[in-house]
Amino acid sequence: MKHTPKIVALLLCMFLLTHIIGLFVVANYQKYFATPVTFFPVFENKTLKQITQPSQISQKQNLTLISQLVPEKVEIKQTIDALVLLTNLIMAIVIATIIFLFFTRIKSLKAIKLWFAFVIFIALTISFSLLLYPLLSRFSFAFTNLAELLGVLLALFFTYLKVFKRDIIAHNLSELFVYAGIAVIFLPLLNLQIIIALLLLISLYDVIAVFKTGHMVEMAKFQIQKLGIIAGLLIPYLSKKQLQLLKSKYLARIKKKAKQKKLKVAVAILGGGDLAFSLMFASVVLVYFGWLYALIVTLCSTLALLLLMLFSDDKPYPAMPPITVGCLSGLMLALLLI
Repeated sequence: MKHTPKIVALLLCMFLLTHIIGLFVVANYQKYFATPVTFFPVFENKTLKQITQPSQISQKQNLTLISQLVPEKVEIKQTIDALVLLTNLIMAIVIATIIFLFFTRIKSLKAIKLWFAFVIFIALTISFSLLLYPLLSRFSFAFTNLAELLGVLLALFFTYLKVFKRDIIAHNLSELFVYAGIAVIFLPLLNLQIIIALLLLISLYDVIAVFKTGHMVEMAKFQIQKLGIIAGLLIPYLSKKQLQLLKSKYLARIKKKAKQKKLKVAVAILGGGDLAFSLMFASVVLVYFGWLYALIVTLCSTLALLLLMLFSDDKPYPAMPPITVGCLSGLMLALLLI
């Protein structure tokens, strides 16, 4: 096992909590903003309940911040429509990766930080606003409401702490909410066909990026060492050897040296892509099949991540393949049991 049992348990709890928060955010978006969806063709003959209800927002609410940040639902009527949309999504991911690698090569730290800050701010604004929507959306102003106003303020606060102050607590706390906003942004572009294909392609890309090209590992190192931030959960901790050393009779000498030179610590990382794509899948399942299906998918993907952490070594490893297996197995299990 690569990390200590406590760190593994903490990562798994944060992974699970990220999904639960994300599903609540998506459910609120579906309730207040979304239009009804059609089922995946394979399951059209089954009597499954839809979570999506007709939009409950008024014409005035159509001009709210959330409605402007999230794209409209894309109608996918034929297989070619799904292929075109999937191709566009893959191209967007490839272009974003190339841009990031370009910035790392020229060492443009300010540009990368601004990019991080913009994405994080938008995602947090959507997440916080939708979480507050059931309580505060009735208090409306011109083009917005109290839920969105507080959402923007909270997003600004956490973005500042995360990106510019590099506060580790604010970083991990905001990560619990960031991927919910990202899932909502992509949700109108997805159906079950597209998200399954996207999971499989991303898993293949993850294997190549870690084991073949290695640029995924380089990107992670650059973010930690140069930027001081990373897209994903980041938990620094002391290994067993370091803890034993600190408890030894040389503690005073070690403390003195630590002031002159920073003490190296172990770091447990779970990439943002692992959180985002698995949450997107669970969100699509929530929309098409309901809460129970989505929760089973979430639990199975968490179990898959646990097995990966238990049997992995100290080398970098791609987490998407086992998470994808967990997601797909969870959906199949839910369809068989429910």
